[in-house]
Amino acid sequence: MTGRFRAFEYEPNDVNGLADNFVRVVYCDRQGQVWAGTEGGLHRFQPTKNHFQRFTHAATFPENLRRNSVRTITESSSGALWVGTGEGCLSRLDARTGQLEADPRWTATSAITALQPDTKGGLWVGTETDGLWYLPATGSRQALGQQAAGPGEAIRALFLDQQQDVWIGTNKGLVRYNPVAKVFTTYRHQSGSAHTLPDNVVLSVFQDRSGLLWAGTEGGISSFEARPSAFAAYPGLAGNPNGPVWAVCEGAGGIVWVGTESVGLVSYNPATGQRRQFRHNPQDPGSLSEDFVRALCLDRAGRLWVGTQSQGLDCLEPGATRFVHYRHNPAVKTSLSEDFIRTIYQDPQGRLWVGTEGGLNRFESAQNGFTSFRNVPGDPHSLSNNFVRVVHQDRAGLIWVGTGGAGCAATIPPRAGSPPSEPTTGTRAA
Repeated sequence: MTGRFRAFEYEPNDVNGLADNFVRVVYCDRQGQVWAGTEGGLHRFQPTKNHFQRFTHAATFPENLRRNSVRTITESSSGALWVGTGEGCLSRLDARTGQLEADPRWTATSAITALQPDTKGGLWVGTETDGLWYLPATGSRQALGQQAAGPGEAIRALFLDQQQDVWIGTNKGLVRYNPVAKVFTTYRHQSGSAHTLPDNVVLSVFQDRSGLLWAGTEGGISSFEARPSAFAAYPGLAGNPNGPVWAVCEGAGGIVWVGTESVGLVSYNPATGQRRQFRHNPQDPGSLSEDFVRALCLDRAGRLWVGTQSQGLDCLEPGATRFVHYRHNPAVKTSLSEDFIRTIYQDPQGRLWVGTEGGLNRFESAQNGFTSFRNVPGDPHSLSNNFVRVVHQDRAGLIWVGTGGAGCAATIPPRAGSPPSEPTTGTRAA
């Protein structure tokens, strides 16, 4: 890794750059190709040329120019790439023409907010105000409409579980649809019940390896048991007074770690029901640095890395109960670049990356510290912006960095036979 970045931004006269700096979605398909959706169209990264290929709707009709605001991207079971736009247009990429072709079976709806392919080649489509739709591999689209989301209910998430049931996250609850029985079941928050959603605004749905379903809401997180068909809310995590759940990860033995906005870090064992809470204690230097947890990552060594809102990075060793703290120290060049943590990612090589509001950091385990990457004004090979929101490595080995104000950037891997830049050692905070 050379430590050099290339920023990709909109340039009026560059046909190989982004069409717009507002990047709404980044998607990696099964072939490892990276796609970016912007307000100006769909882009595919060309790693051999280090630039993007643009795909837009044909300008045959004036209204097509308004259909390029890409909101969501997915790949069907047959390998077709589908795109939903803010104008309610559903399109498929035509590999022959290199253009986005609106599906003739689809009439524009409100903004398309979620796409979920099924195993039969069909596509579930969620919209802002027009409910749920299904587009089969062949034949006309089917309107599930207001059964899935009532008037004014925006669909926020779609998820197909292991039983092929469709879960629909809306701003007024969670809906389960059984396509075989054609039955909808709605789950909403019920005050005073221990087996309920913590909040009706459902932002994400996930199924873990054991088959347990998890729903992330604006008021916390809960799991769902198919039998007796009830959500299990967790004391100290459910309810708006405790604020949102910002991060969730699964550890060894199925332990679920939950990072919250105001009640710290919680571990939960679904098999035994055992819970443990970690809070900040000003009198205990080994306690959690802060109760606002923004990011979590369990590395291959079993260490839990905890990113806080403003007090740096914490590390919890396997079996330990006290945290090691890493903080920014302006007097130490090799300390963490910033204490406002936004994302933590471990790449396939085992390297840990920490995104902050003040740059990107790579953990150097041998020296127990960090190499930092920041934006350098006038240097086109530096990080494009210091506000790092997301980090991911593609199959070609490129580290992609999504920023808060200057599009996305990717590190350029070293050429064959040339050594990477010398890593800088680091120190941990006392």
